[in-house]
Amino acid sequence: MSGEDPGPPFPFPTVVWRGGAVVLIDQTRLPAQLAEYVCGDVSTLCGAVAGLVVRGAPAIGIAAAWG
Repeated sequence: MSGEDPGPPFPFPTVVWRGGAVVLIDQTRLPAQLAEYVCGDVSTLCGAVAGLVVRGAPAIGIAAAWG
């Protein structure tokens, strides 16, 4: 055992900023499908939080800060 942290279990960040929009992994579709949810405005981002598209305090906080 090397003691090194292997990192996240998959190489897909939960929240990213791309092309002027917040892009989330749509967690309502997991584990059957890996899909992105693009939030180009605050209203869409609020709907994503309310609809549990993004989950977990850290991911919600980052998405809200960028939104």
